[in-house]
Amino acid sequence: MVLPVHTLIFANIVLPGNIGCVVSNNSVAIYHALYILIMGGTLPPLFMTLCTKFIWTSVKKKTQRRTMTIINRAERRKDSREHQVLILLLGQLTIFLISTIPFMSNNLYTTLTRDIPNKSVDRRSIEGFSQVSTELFVYMFSASSFYSNTLVSCKSRCDSIATFSCFTECYCRQRSRVSVTTQTRTNGTTNEISLSPGKQLQMLNTNYTSTLTRVQEP
Repeated sequence: MVLPVHTLIFANIVLPGNIGCVVSNNSVAIYHALYILIMGGTLPPLFMTLCTKFIWTSVKKKTQRRTMTIINRAERRKDSREHQVLILLLGQLTIFLISTIPFMSNNLYTTLTRDIPNKSVDRRSIEGFSQVSTELFVYMFSASSFYSNTLVSCKSRCDSIATFSCFTECYCRQRSRVSVTTQTRTNGTTNEISLSPGKQLQMLNTNYTSTLTRVQEP
């Protein structure tokens, strides 16, 4: 929390328009580029790689110990979860590297070439386009976490399918009937009585549970 405090001290507002901030001091700009490269592009994948290696070593040792023993269903489920976590970390590491390396490279290049005078218009345009494009790549890692977790984890897939199925059933049911009602027949006439919000929530929970049970069935 203390290391990036230099951005609050040395960053200047870009004029005209006040649309951004830039570090005008060359020494601080180089330090900022190295800081982003180390804290944002080196340490996170290093920690992810170490965690992946530890999990892989643990899974390998457990597999060697259990080769001559009978594995019950609970142990198999635990091993399956460990393999899912391993695959998830490998996928997250790959996506992080793909989305971060272009931004780090462009940021370092921009910092080292900022003092070059008389840049052509085409070169400035290419540098600006590269800056915007690589910044968009950074958001890919955060946006892809849901999809990678859903693809790897069987439970996440079942929960997602059950949730979407429940919403689809509720939407189709509401289209056919404007409000959730029950019909009571009294003296040969049919009266429609609206359900309370608590009853409606109870019906939605029942539909979600039944849908989740159908999805998890082999």
